[in-house]
Amino acid sequence: MLATRVTISTYSCICSQLVFMRLNADLCGIFHKLARLAANLEPSTQRESQIRMRGSAVLNARLMCFFYIYGLASVAFLTMLFLYIKPLWIEETASAVMRLFGDSDVDLSCLEWSLRLAWLPVQSCMVAVWTNSFLCLIGCMIFIYATCADLFEAIGRSVEQGHCSRITYALLQGVLDVLLRLDDTFADVLPHLLVVSVVLPLLSTVELATRGTEADAFALLNAPLIFAVFVPICFAGDRLSVARSGMSRSAFYGPWLEESQRCKKLRLALMHVADGRGAQVRGSGIGLLNRRACGKALKSWFSFLQVLVNVKRRNAATVK
Repeated sequence: MLATRVTISTYSCICSQLVFMRLNADLCGIFHKLARLAANLEPSTQRESQIRMRGSAVLNARLMCFFYIYGLASVAFLTMLFLYIKPLWIEETASAVMRLFGDSDVDLSCLEWSLRLAWLPVQSCMVAVWTNSFLCLIGCMIFIYATCADLFEAIGRSVEQGHCSRITYALLQGVLDVLLRLDDTFADVLPHLLVVSVVLPLLSTVELATRGTEADAFALLNAPLIFAVFVPICFAGDRLSVARSGMSRSAFYGPWLEESQRCKKLRLALMHVADGRGAQVRGSGIGLLNRRACGKALKSWFSFLQVLVNVKRRNAATVK
């Protein structure tokens, strides 16, 4: 079971590392475009919108700090796990070295510990790179979706309280372009990334429920991943959907009668664009990631956990 969980986590982390290597320039372009859009939109927004955007930026910064601390804790736990569990190849390699040199003065256990200590920095480096790349990529996604939601809300307030202009429509198109680029970038990769945040906590929960206090530290570390990674992504997706629909309603409640025919057409186009089905948080084969998807996943997760608890109780009662 431990080998399966380590393989799953390694698979998702390698996928995130490949995404960084292939799409680093695209991510930098997305961040630069969001910065330009926010700089162009902020002077024309109300003070309330500016305060909300600053508060959201602080929240996103704290979330990135949480991922950073969680990544450091993961590296520390896995390094301790590497020290505690001896790989099978270490013993085989030490025995092969002993047979090769035929030196009876060398202690086998000492040679095994030397090989483990020599391999430990390599393992720790790989874990640090893969874990930080995965958590950094997830944090970047949540940050981008949250920023787009803030921009949608700011655009909605501006068209509700003032006239709709070409500048406003251009800003909306810029935000949608960012989301479409992100969709093209992550829609096919997101299911592979979410394996570590859905399947791995499930297997870790099985380990904790069946072995109790005898479960390994790796299971204890990865069991809450569904709350640390999957739930924030679904929360960001739900907030983005609510912000888009709210922008459409705000445009509908705007000053239609005071605008020219051209502004009315722009406002109507803005409402249609805001109600589109694309440019949302989704993954190929798993659909939209929002509050509904999060509720279904958590319900299935807790149902499975309850089944495990009931089976364990029945086994304990049978033994007695």
